[in-house]
Amino acid sequence: MIKRFLFFFFALALIFPSLVEAVSPSPNPTAGPVDTFTLFWPIVAGKTADDPIYFLKTFKESVREFLIFSKYRKADYNIRLAEKRLVEAEKLYLSIKDYTNGAKSLEMANAKRGKVLSYVGEVEKTGQNTTDLKNTLRSSLEKQKLVLLSMVAQVPENAKDAVNKDLVAIEALLSNLK
Repeated sequence: MIKRFLFFFFALALIFPSLVEAVSPSPNPTAGPVDTFTLFWPIVAGKTADDPIYFLKTFKESVREFLIFSKYRKADYNIRLAEKRLVEAEKLYLSIKDYTNGAKSLEMANAKRGKVLSYVGEVEKTGQNTTDLKNTLRSSLEKQKLVLLSMVAQVPENAKDAVNKDLVAIEALLSNLK
């Protein structure tokens, strides 16, 4: 009985592919806003580039990175910093509407991603396994891509250039990781 049902279902799917397409998920998963708090928990924006004491935050992060001796751990730390800069950029773009500082935060996120790749290369030279680190980076980049796609849909046309540029950079990094 089940075999006949499955055969009938697959036969219908071959004859009427539009039935199967109607059930498939939407190609645009970012129809609504993305909840970055849930996506990157426990990362929150906190102080952003528009805040006068933001330099203290970045100084603290630089000192913390300096005190991490393992290149592997530094790479992981910079993945989190790239996520943090993206969450800050989202806050600046969508809540504060400060597109200049939002673009700066996206540039800083991209710089952190570059540091991650540099550290991954250094770790690979030592012969250490980087599979877990690359999987963490890939997962983070996929999440960051979702946020950027959501941002593109919500920001005005004159502010989309930096977001699209960062989206292209993430796509390039993802294609290099595969």
